[in-house]
Amino acid sequence: MKLMKISNEVYETDAELVAGCVKGIRTAQEALYHRFKSILFGICLRYSEDRCEAQDILQESFIKIFTGIGQFKNEGSLEGWMKRVTVNYSIEHYRKKQRRAPTTELDESHYEEVTSIISDYEDLEMITEAIQKLPDGCRTVFNMFIVEGYSHKEIGQELGITEGTSRAQLAYARKKLSEFFLQINRVPHVVS
Repeated sequence: MKLMKISNEVYETDAELVAGCVKGIRTAQEALYHRFKSILFGICLRYSEDRCEAQDILQESFIKIFTGIGQFKNEGSLEGWMKRVTVNYSIEHYRKKQRRAPTTELDESHYEEVTSIISDYEDLEMITEAIQKLPDGCRTVFNMFIVEGYSHKEIGQELGITEGTSRAQLAYARKKLSEFFLQINRVPHVVS
């Protein structure tokens, strides 16, 4: 068990940490932030174009976490709940960007089918960099499908696109990621 100590306060369990945050105790909020910021920042990086946008998403996610922490009933994982809040905000952030710049429907036939995805690659920073270079729609679909486990139907409902567009965006993301690694002559282990 990892003890969180900020100032003179010690939070031995997630339940104590949550209770402190619900009461608005600053040391509890700081402890929660420091404990989970790296994990949640990784999620934000996957959904953003760059570190600056990821930091904005992280900040807004923590605001949502702190304002909604009373909804967490200590059933299940606190980390899992916080990850879900962060993913949901990342998707919400994407939707807001799309309202400002309309989405172009992609025709699946325009892209060759790429059946491999990156896995088991040692350089996580390089993978994150490659994902960040994807266009917004492709990056969001890739993360929702590959990382979060959404179906194309669910992605379509969440993002207001067709299932076919979701599939095309994913195929395009796979193609671009493969090209990225081929271009730098560092082909990672791929799976179907």
